[in-house]
Amino acid sequence: MTIFCGVFGLGGGDLRVDLSMMLTSGDGPENICSSWYSDGIALGQLTVQNTPESLNETLPLADTHNTVIVSGDIRLDNRSELCKQLSIPSIIGFDCGNAFLVASAYKKWGESLTGYLKGDFAFAIWDSTRKKLVCCTDHLGSRSIFYFFNGRKFIFASTPNPILLLNEVPKAVNLNKLSTIVFPATKHLFWTESWFKEISPVSAATVMTISSDGIRKQKYWEPDINKELHFKDEAAFEEAFKDVLFRAVGNRIRSNFPVTALLSGGLDSSAVVSVAAKILERQNRELKVFSSVLPAGSDSTLVDERYYIDKFKSFPNVELNYITAPGKGFFSDLEKLQTTIYFPGLIPSHYLYTAFTDAARQMGSRVILDGGGGELGISFHGEGSYAELFKKLRWQNLLHELKCQKKLTGEPLWLNTYNNVVKPLVPLKLLKKAISTSYITPKKQHYLQPGIQETLRLQLQPRKKELSNLMQGTSSSHRINLARQIRIAQAKAHGKADLGTVEPRYPLLDKEVLEFCLAAPLEFKVKNGYKRYMVRTGLNGILPPEIQWRNSKGAFSPDYQHRYQVQLPEVRAFLNEISPGDPVRQIVDIDKLKAWTNPVIQPGALSEKITLDVVPQGIYLIHFLRRFPEYR
Repeated sequence: MTIFCGVFGLGGGDLRVDLSMMLTSGDGPENICSSWYSDGIALGQLTVQNTPESLNETLPLADTHNTVIVSGDIRLDNRSELCKQLSIPSIIGFDCGNAFLVASAYKKWGESLTGYLKGDFAFAIWDSTRKKLVCCTDHLGSRSIFYFFNGRKFIFASTPNPILLLNEVPKAVNLNKLSTIVFPATKHLFWTESWFKEISPVSAATVMTISSDGIRKQKYWEPDINKELHFKDEAAFEEAFKDVLFRAVGNRIRSNFPVTALLSGGLDSSAVVSVAAKILERQNRELKVFSSVLPAGSDSTLVDERYYIDKFKSFPNVELNYITAPGKGFFSDLEKLQTTIYFPGLIPSHYLYTAFTDAARQMGSRVILDGGGGELGISFHGEGSYAELFKKLRWQNLLHELKCQKKLTGEPLWLNTYNNVVKPLVPLKLLKKAISTSYITPKKQHYLQPGIQETLRLQLQPRKKELSNLMQGTSSSHRINLARQIRIAQAKAHGKADLGTVEPRYPLLDKEVLEFCLAAPLEFKVKNGYKRYMVRTGLNGILPPEIQWRNSKGAFSPDYQHRYQVQLPEVRAFLNEISPGDPVRQIVDIDKLKAWTNPVIQPGALSEKITLDVVPQGIYLIHFLRRFPEYR
């Protein structure tokens, strides 16, 4: 993973010692380490090179006169377009690095440069003439910047880890984040905070300027619900859809190393694999694909997604690789929580992603294409669409859709009508009045101590009205609902996972893809009873038909419960080793976790929640708390 960091001393001074400490946080054999210093400013970087142009540049990058210096994790998709706009000769633009383009864009457009950049990026620019630091994130925060500011020093990095190495930075857990464990709705209050006290993330689509005048933030992109595309017919939509999706995937396969992808058998991952395989075929390159399947000898009652995954056996230019992660489970490899993870919210099936990454690394790959985020665009489920048809008096279309969906899913007509027509039409004010009190009602199954729960509740009490105002029901406008989902993704996105030299890339979160899907007409989002209709019709003739029109999705890790049971002895031993005086007990109710791990889990909603959510997250929180001196 590329790590960049820096220190800006508003009173000047030599900051090389600070930067040297920060650069020790992520050194590795594949990282290229470099730094740049001047009075009051120090920038450094540990770079993993994985695009053709990255081989030709070293960051931080300074221009000829040291007036603009750039450090960051940058992949620009509109390089040719930028070269034309910046009057950079093609012979230079072909080989020049992305930081050079960013520096040139800043010289021309100043802090407005982000409006001209397309791609995935997070970077910092030091403007030595104006003595200011400019930090920028992309439209969805796919790369991160965290910072600490005490009025004298502005300390930043692509993860909190380098920041925490400096003496003036507190090593304390942020209690606000703990409240989200007991009162889940409070997450909407604390998106702009990290799990570390006084360390904050720079939000997505933000330009943040730091100078002697303080910190100024400006958001430069939000989803536009007023733009609407029009197409002559479905064939015209299909052509336009393929154009934007092929471009997004094509931009993300630029690498000097083999390209790999994840395939679950669902619509989103299948869309990415289908398109990537066709693009790579034109380049005489093969796409290597990883899919999670059950290990040999598994319980015969368990069913994985192999039936749909194997539809790609005959797909041109795809090499299938089955991943079983033998012996692994939710309790595996947790030592990473104390080194590379900067929040405790791992997914319990994280062991599969570790196996995917290890397989990619063994193949020499530094890029894994991931179908995550499809619900924000190509496979939007169309929330609010039926209520919108009702409001627009398109009742015949509505009745047709309801009947078709009943035929596809078996859902009773009255229930579908109530959930998807009536409820979105209920005024939000009435909904707020009905459930506003639930925001500070604690979850029944949580693993925090009663004392800390009460402390958090009292802290939240004055903000009860603010929480209520944040509540958003389903709108009777499908565009409002989709834009809201994108904004939430913007709020909670704080960068990519640290997979070492392997970089996850998400074509379905491309800015142009999101804008296209948001502006697409209603009739391409739900049709003939099918939700996620855009990707179904948009990739007609490309997706394997049985995947294209499937209306179900199997479990990602169908043997999770078995793996959980196998690891329970280890979990119990881990909990038993936590002594009565262990400071972690101030936060986590260890005895409650022990009680939940003792009985054999039987099928059922509550038991599944305990195994899939409560116990794993409690274990992950304990490991995370060990990062802080007072909980070791």
